[in-house]
Amino acid sequence: MKNNGKTEEEETAIRSESAVNAPTAAKGGNLALVYNSRKKDTSYATLFDRTKAEQLLSRTPGRLTPPEAISKSAVGFIKIGDHIRYMPISGREQKTDAKSVQLSAAEAGYGPLMYDIALGMAYPDYVTSDRASVSNAALAVWTHYFKNRPDVERELIMDPRKVEGPYIGYLFPHFCAGAVNKEMDELTKRIAAHEYSEPVDHYAIKKDREKLYVLAKKNPLCYKYRMRAPTSEEGPALETLIQRGNDFKKRMEVILADKTDRRRQKWDADRELRSAGGTFFNGKYLAEEEETGKGQ
Repeated sequence: MKNNGKTEEEETAIRSESAVNAPTAAKGGNLALVYNSRKKDTSYATLFDRTKAEQLLSRTPGRLTPPEAISKSAVGFIKIGDHIRYMPISGREQKTDAKSVQLSAAEAGYGPLMYDIALGMAYPDYVTSDRASVSNAALAVWTHYFKNRPDVERELIMDPRKVEGPYIGYLFPHFCAGAVNKEMDELTKRIAAHEYSEPVDHYAIKKDREKLYVLAKKNPLCYKYRMRAPTSEEGPALETLIQRGNDFKKRMEVILADKTDRRRQKWDADRELRSAGGTFFNGKYLAEEEETGKGQ
């Protein structure tokens, strides 16, 4: 689909270039970030307007809980999962130092910032795209990291020439627009077919693995990414957003400790953050599904 001579993917990439970044978000004073423990295998982060959240709570005393206020004032949510696994040829299964983005949703302009937040949460580990599917908007963000972010370092997730066949599938997402991913998918299936054939065609396997390696080096979705620290200007800004989120939670603990407030409950940070971010994600997802349905 073309727009003013540009493809939809190019337009998405241009929008990502002009999106809100962490330093800009930190300057405003209203945005705050809440997230669950970095020690957990799965991490959630929600970026929200704390002023709006506090206004919502003050307007509806005893009715709206803090998680509900966060979800109604959220501008972005992201979830990163456990480490990707692989197995070297003639070796044992191992974990990589890369975690994958599993869910993300954001208001216009905040998507790229949520990915920067994911990189900040995962550090010193790397972050990569979902291994199942990647949207055009997410592809634009990973491509931007790949080409235009000197403050973000990258490495191939794995070398397809050196891992067992079944694990090569974790090298790239299998549901994504683009001819490169389609060709890689075909090569992966061909390698698996060769390995289970009788007799095994070792020459064909080696040749296809080399082709896959060449394609992987050009594909942003085959890389894992990590913020360069502590030189990155993003780091202090993210810490500012986190501190604001912590301040908001402390104020909410005071509310919840008030025995006269019907919202009183035990503050379980991980559960509450999953609830707030999940509600926002579901709302955005259902809205997009409804919009897509209207267009068909």
